[in-house]
Amino acid sequence: MIYLIHGNDNFRSFLKLQEIKQKYQTYNSFTFDCANKEQPFDYSDIKSAFETINLFDQSKIIILKNFYAKKYPDLKDLLQWIQKENDSSCLVIFYEEKELSEKQWPKHIKWEEYKFNALQGKELIKWIKELEKQFSAILDPEVEALLADSFENNSGAVYNEILKLSLLHKKITLNDLADITSLPANPKAFALTNAIVNQNTKEALRVLYEEYNNGSNLNLLFGSITAQIRLLLITKTADKEQLQKLFAGKKPFYKQKIIKLSQSFSQSELKRLMLKLFSLDTQIKKGKIEPLFALETFISQMPV
Repeated sequence: MIYLIHGNDNFRSFLKLQEIKQKYQTYNSFTFDCANKEQPFDYSDIKSAFETINLFDQSKIIILKNFYAKKYPDLKDLLQWIQKENDSSCLVIFYEEKELSEKQWPKHIKWEEYKFNALQGKELIKWIKELEKQFSAILDPEVEALLADSFENNSGAVYNEILKLSLLHKKITLNDLADITSLPANPKAFALTNAIVNQNTKEALRVLYEEYNNGSNLNLLFGSITAQIRLLLITKTADKEQLQKLFAGKKPFYKQKIIKLSQSFSQSELKRLMLKLFSLDTQIKKGKIEPLFALETFISQMPV
């Protein structure tokens, strides 16, 4: 059996690799890091591994990490040789930390492919639901949406947060998110959020247009504002102990500022703002609206 694990989501690729190794844990495992400059790799080492293992008639797993990171003059012949030598007692895993194109893989080689690229939107929500089953946890839909928005393209962070929360709670609500400490802070997003919260539409638009004219990435600004509103919502629902965890390592001024801002809204208002941000974000990703228009819309529709 020959496996190909590849894609730019290295965390989920690693999980699949561990899953296969666990399934065949009685097999002897040999890993060759083909891109390791400190320990130069030669493809003849693979043949040596096959021949040595076959001598003792043992089942084995041979893992070729980043095999395609290096150019091999006899690549086609080597792959044909591997397929010929491969049998039921041998697994060969090509483990690439980037996505391979179909052109890079010879058509005559039979393999089982697993491709893992970064997750966003609905695909990330779908994976979050799979993690809920794995950890026997139930997340409120709002929690799923918040995690997906906060840790887009970062499956490792999503995995770790759900694992951490599942150890504390089996039914996870917004109140429980105070246990999450990965809170991004963007000065411009803070200034913009502060202007919005203080019902200063003129100042909010001034900051927005200033960033736009400076060539700032408005997608990042939009994401930072979403994170700020999320933080306000979590702060609003947190108890004293949760607030201590939430702002551990943060300066007292920052903590008091966030608490004061959160008091400017009711919990239901903050939830509505999050839903509005999710809706605008979806439209941006689908190409229906530009980030500038999305931010203008959000600012103009803030509660007064």
